[in-house]
Formats: sequence, C-alpha cells, structure tokens
Amino acid sequence: MKKIFASTWLLSALILCSCGGYHRGNRNYSRSNTNSSSQYTSASESDTFSNESSSSTVVEGALEYEIMQGGYYVKSCNKNATNVVIPSTYNSQNVIGITEHAFEGCESLRNITLPDTLESINNGAFLRCRRLQSIYIPDSVTFLDGWVFEGCDNIRSIRIGDNITELGQSLFHGCYNLVDLQLGSHIDTYAYGVFEECRSFTTFSVSPYVSRISEACFAYCDNLQSVYIPIGVTEIESRVFEDDNKCTIYCEATSKPTGWINGWNCGRPVVWGAANN
Repeated sequence: MKKIFASTWLLSALILCSCGGYHRGNRNYSRSNTNSSSQYTSASESDTFSNESSSSTVVEGALEYEIMQGGYYVKSCNKNATNVVIPSTYNSQNVIGITEHAFEGCESLRNITLPDTLESINNGAFLRCRRLQSIYIPDSVTFLDGWVFEGCDNIRSIRIGDNITELGQSLFHGCYNLVDLQLGSHIDTYAYGVFEECRSFTTFSVSPYVSRISEACFAYCDNLQSVYIPIGVTEIESRVFEDDNKCTIYCEATSKPTGWINGWNCGRPVVWGAANN
C-alpha cells in the first residue's frame, strides 16, 4: 500500500482542484459513456424498508441484500442511515459485492465499514453520498467500477486495497475535498476522468506501476500545480490536463513517448528528464 501525500512518490494529497465533470460548472452526472445499465433498484427513502421483497432479496436493518452466484450482494440502503457496517456473512453465506447504485443519494451516510469478504463494488455504488467522510476498501476487493464516488463532495480520505489494477471511469469525479488518498501498488490504468474536478489536489505523483493515463484524467483540477509522470507510462490520451492552468508537468522520459497523443499536455509546460523529488 502506498500513501499519497504532498511529498511522497505516489500521489500528493494536498489537493485543491475544480473540475468541470462532463460540463464545466454544471454538475451533470450523466453516465452516457458507460456500456452498463443499472439493473438494481434504490433503497426506500422512508425510515424503514417495506417488508415486501422479491424472492431473491431480503431486508435486514438498513440494508437490502440480493442473493447471487457466490454469495450475497448489498442491493440498497435506507436513505436515512448515517453509520453502516456491512457484515462479512449473511444467512451463513459471504457478502461479496455491492450492486450498481446501491447507496446512491444516501445523503445522510457519514461512515461505512466494508467487510474483508467483499470482492466487487459496482457502477455508481456511492454516487452523491455527499456527507460521506472516509472509506477503506479492503484488499479483498478486486473490481472497482466507474462513478463509485462521483459527487461525494465532502469525502476527505479514501484508502484502496492492493488488489485493484484499474481505477474506473470518473471514479473520484467531483470529490472536491479529497485530501488523503492511498492507492494500492498494483494499479496499471487511470480510466477516463478518474480525478476530474478534484479541487483539493495541488501536486500528484503518478505511481511507477501505471502504464496508461486516459482522457480527461486530471481535467479541471484548477489548483493542480505539478504532476510527475514516471517513465513506465507508455500511453496518454487527450484532454488529460484540460483547463489545469496552474500546472507544470514533470516527466521522467527525456522526450515524448510514441504512445502519448499529440497535444496530451493541453499546452501546459513540460519538464523532460525530471527526477521525482
């Protein structure tokens, strides 16, 4: 596990950015770029769930579960829940996943504890959980989909375990107050817009294990002042630094690699052959 702070080699975490999401200045949470569609319903907005549930779902406390192959998934949560602990087992079977949009719009949620049996967290699972303060994703999780934390305006601390290899599309988009980000050591890809509109980023050091930085990765990070890109990054797409007017990019490579698209830096100044200080 590598911790990200202002002076560390992985990712500096004094971050102050404003990003434009899909449209600058317009909080648009459209997910038109994804190929997946939500197949799960949201939790009831009332204080308690209805006792009615389908034959494959069951309600216990604030959580609704769905039985799937391999174990239980958390399907939805009571919108008024403030502190949630997901158990490692339910009905003698492991709780192994969180479905798409399971906690979406749970604006009262402040704290959540995830079990070490969890394997996957799906599209938009914590979308717009505006009061969520921090989260630890255990090493057991191997799949972290897109938009999981999009619009979590007040989240300040996120720790991601060592078995994630890709940060999903727009994963942290609009996490304005994120200042303490700890990423696992096996991440290979930063997907589309993953850090877009992270207003608190000031410096960022890309992990040496990363090989691909996708479109709009750091777009609209208004207060981002420096980014270090190690020599292991072989692909960079367009708009990565769009509207990052204060940013200087430091590259370990001595010249632009062939896999970096022309205009990748959006006109930001580049220092080649730089060491990561």
